[in-house]
Amino acid sequence: MPGGSMIEKPLPKMTTWNQQRIVRKLESLLDDPEVCPQGVLPAERKLAELLDISRQTVRVVLAELQEHGRIVTQGGTRVAVRHTDDGTTFTGGTARGKSRHRTIGVVWAHHHGQVRPPLENRVPPGSWSQVRFGIADALQARGDSVLLLQPGNLQDKPVDWLAAQRLDGLIIGTEVPEEIVVLLAEARRAGRIIVTSQDEPWSQAMDRVVPDHQGGAYALTEFLIKRRRRKILRFWAGVANGTPRPAWLTQRDIGHERAMREASLVARPALEFREVQDTCEKVHDWFEICKHLYAGYLAQAFTADAPDAIMALTDGHVPAVIAACRLLGKRVPEDVAIVGFDNYWADVPERRFESTSPWASVDKHNHDIGQAMVELLLSRLAEPTPTPPQLRVMKTDLIVLPG
Repeated sequence: MPGGSMIEKPLPKMTTWNQQRIVRKLESLLDDPEVCPQGVLPAERKLAELLDISRQTVRVVLAELQEHGRIVTQGGTRVAVRHTDDGTTFTGGTARGKSRHRTIGVVWAHHHGQVRPPLENRVPPGSWSQVRFGIADALQARGDSVLLLQPGNLQDKPVDWLAAQRLDGLIIGTEVPEEIVVLLAEARRAGRIIVTSQDEPWSQAMDRVVPDHQGGAYALTEFLIKRRRRKILRFWAGVANGTPRPAWLTQRDIGHERAMREASLVARPALEFREVQDTCEKVHDWFEICKHLYAGYLAQAFTADAPDAIMALTDGHVPAVIAACRLLGKRVPEDVAIVGFDNYWADVPERRFESTSPWASVDKHNHDIGQAMVELLLSRLAEPTPTPPQLRVMKTDLIVLPG
């Protein structure tokens, strides 16, 4: 066995002699590279077949072994913990030192020093902050530490500074300025494992976990078409024409246009504009500004061959979009139906001024994205040799809202 021979350790206390026998038989399989390549245990069903026992018994034995540190879970995979003659503990084929405790750096803007807010400070399920909470929950459940890093504080840091932090890996959960992109590229070349939720050109060389924006837009478009809406307008407020578009928005366009094409319908050009900066102290004042701004942009769209449905960029834009349609004399949803994105309609502050809900939205499962980022990072750390960057696209769900 790499690194030395196994040290005989007392068995964990089992409830029956038969379970002790099963434990010894299972331990004998852990060193078999054909059964457990790199120490990774096969699925419960396979173990049940190899040991000629039920899956329920397999779960009991595995739980006992995990409780006593004989196996660990990394990225959703069970891996054998091996003890060498010098006392070093490692999992699979990669030495991890005497402790499995890790420190993961999380780059996130405006975290105010807290990885998790107090429970009374509720954060909407659709909020992007839920990604950070998913990261924190996944790491803390494994007993690992989180080092929060502000992008602004990293701009003047060299890659040697990152190395000095003795981080096991980095998770990037926010957009970062160009200076940080250079730093991350250097860290990646230096062998750092980096996982990001950003799907932009700079992140292509890194491991990525991103929501399926294309699938979400496709589902929304298909939903509208099934309800006899044929003239669908994409209302991309907050995106300026002539500037680099975010990759996730391009993916939404692809999904929408594919659904329209499959229905033999013509996709209209998206209406894009840069949104003004919110400098209002009161929510109602900002709502009024957006309502009239949106009405100005929508007026031309309604002059000829008016749309019968509007896809808003996010649920937060829906109240002002509906109010703008009413200013233009359109009934919602009779004349024009509205759908959103991100599934946080229940928490949109402006809904108090325009309570008509969108027909549907899309849940990106942000908390799951954060947890998946941790799982991907830990699975990469357990690899004996580096592999090409991985892309995991997380499934989104269409949410039909009550009228």
